[in-house]
Amino acid sequence: MMTQHHEIEPRHVETMAILDLDRTLLNTPVLVDMLLLQLHDHGFEPNEDRTHMEFIHSQAGASLSLRSFFEANFDDGESLYASVWQDILDLAKAEEALRHELLYVGTAELLDTLEQKDIPYAILTFGNELDQSLKLKLTRTLLEREEDGLSATITQVPNKARWVESEWVEHDGLQVPADIYGREPIVAENVVIADDKRTNLEATNPNVKGVLVDNTGATEGAMTIVELAAAIADGEHLVDLARHHEPAAA
Repeated sequence: MMTQHHEIEPRHVETMAILDLDRTLLNTPVLVDMLLLQLHDHGFEPNEDRTHMEFIHSQAGASLSLRSFFEANFDDGESLYASVWQDILDLAKAEEALRHELLYVGTAELLDTLEQKDIPYAILTFGNELDQSLKLKLTRTLLEREEDGLSATITQVPNKARWVESEWVEHDGLQVPADIYGREPIVAENVVIADDKRTNLEATNPNVKGVLVDNTGATEGAMTIVELAAAIADGEHLVDLARHHEPAAA
């Protein structure tokens, strides 16, 4: 059970925003390529890099653990994984251009706009604990934010909407757990989840809604992050941009 705030009177809000990380804010396919290209600096041939890239991209959306992949495919894979990640984190601090390659256009603007509109938000990401914690560290580095300036949680439940409706206490609204958003106690009339997978948005509670994200612009009914940021900046309510996604019939 999630930790709840105590003693402090909660702030009631219309909407709490929950943001997915991979392929929603963070350009994970580009990140994977960058990590594998770093293998060249550790003695691997370019054709080996390409082979590994092709396999990992073939698993897109399957939440493949990069750590497990390295450990299964390389001698001393754990150490190599740590080394290539450190390479990327060092580059992120030194090269501002990496921000534009690794974060989708509109990511920084979306977070800034949510803050300007006083909409509380947090990142909720699914996957291997180490993989996701490194991605969160990279995201904070690219956005130049400290840990307490970008609330984020790693979950082992892929369907974020179903997880919210099953784990969050509902009393005069949905009570946001302190584990998710620790700045202040929040009770939200609605929770809106932005995610690149429709199945992660399915819930029975009509107050748990979703915005389907496709940063390629190829999916009908989906929004890019830059479109979402612009719509909120233009005065549209986040809850009005979302919809309730009923679970598919068994």
